Amino acid sequence: MTRVEGSITVNGKPLPSARIRFIPTFPGFGAEVIAEGTSDTDGHFHLTCDGKDGACVGRHQVLVEEGSLPEELRGESGGAQAKMTNYLRSLSNRPIPAQYGNLAETPLEIDVKQDVSTYEIKLSR
Repeated sequence: MTRVEGSITVNGKPLPSARIRFIPTFPGFGAEVIAEGTSDTDGHFHLTCDGKDGACVGRHQVLVEEGSLPEELRGESGGAQAKMTNYLRSLSNRPIPAQYGNLAETPLEIDVKQDVSTYEIKLSR
């Protein structure tokens, strides 16, 4: 395990509130070694894996998709649905291109190294 953080952009602009997952491509891995994090308003992220800071050293496919909705937006009431719609409209730099959220289609691969902790993820439309 090593610390992993960085920035994520789409067409050069920060991508806030995105869920980023590093899926190891080396044999014998299980779900417990998938590292993930959520980008902040500036597109900065840091990953955790199985409750620990960082990701496993090695090659990873990278998935990027919408982050989790805040708890107060998850209800089925009309008020919660209206708040959710407003929240989704407030997110900048959307939509996230669908290919980045599909393991079979994502072109993103990152080789996590022990002596490198910062990575840039650049998406394009």
